[in-house]
Amino acid sequence: MNEETVRTLSKVLSRNAEIYAENIRSKISKLRSMRSDCMSEWLTAGEMMNSLKVREIAISKESNIKITKALNGNLEYVDYPQGVVAMEPKILNALWRIEPNYVSFDEAMSARRNDGKQVYFIDPADGSQLELKGTDPLSYFGRFSWEELFNGNWLIQNA
Repeated sequence: MNEETVRTLSKVLSRNAEIYAENIRSKISKLRSMRSDCMSEWLTAGEMMNSLKVREIAISKESNIKITKALNGNLEYVDYPQGVVAMEPKILNALWRIEPNYVSFDEAMSARRNDGKQVYFIDPADGSQLELKGTDPLSYFGRFSWEELFNGNWLIQNA
């Protein structure tokens, strides 16, 4: 083999190793996401009240009641009936799930750039959370188009 062939093979092998490593990182991220979803899917009323952040929405398992935490800290119904949530058995005895608080591309990039927050793109194919590393989402998430990134769902860590 001549020197040029060796260099070409070395480049090809190096690129294949990068692709393989990215594939493994993606699979690990998906597994972590699935594990966290399974571990914290349904919460007691007390756990939900302690975990719910302003503007997040919690949905009850049995009756699909939706509540949110207002800016003043009150729990309020999202749908009928309107107003502050009364601490009654249908609320206290229910199991709850907190919906993700998705943000726009612009909000995510602003939080990353201005506040140093970690942001995640939600893969539209499987719902997994893909952590943005670096500053250019298109180069990092090359398999997605600008349209998918711009119109997709984003999460801000500890938002």
